[in-house]
Amino acid sequence: WFVDWHDAERPGGTHHAQDIFAPEGSHVLAPEDGVVTSSSRSHGATERGGHWFRLRAAERTYYGAHLLEAPFVQTGERLAAGDLIGRVAEAARHVDVPPLQLGARTPRGRALNLFEELDAAYPTDAGRAPAAPRID
Repeated sequence: WFVDWHDAERPGGTHHAQDIFAPEGSHVLAPEDGVVTSSSRSHGATERGGHWFRLRAAERTYYGAHLLEAPFVQTGERLAAGDLIGRVAEAARHVDVPPLQLGARTPRGRALNLFEELDAAYPTDAGRAPAAPRID
């Protein structure tokens, strides 16, 4: 499941991403074809995001954070939609389920709210479900 926390104020700035909740160890798959531009595999984990990746696709760059370990992909690697990037981890402080943080920006740097795309692509009776990057 996922929630629309895009543009939510939080300590340290505005949250420009969606949080996607899935069991720890769930697979994180590339949402579309693209090139890995950077990741914690080559740049190290961060205090707030843990292990992370950036994937440049045709019209946007994705950022994913809170992976179980360094991504399985390397900087410069070309991915096809559905390729394995990593696994979900790092339990949230406010819930018992680990979230994957997923954000996207245009080539000019404008943050995109992915909620409507996710909600349309992965409908459920409740209107919320696991979402891109797809989680197995």
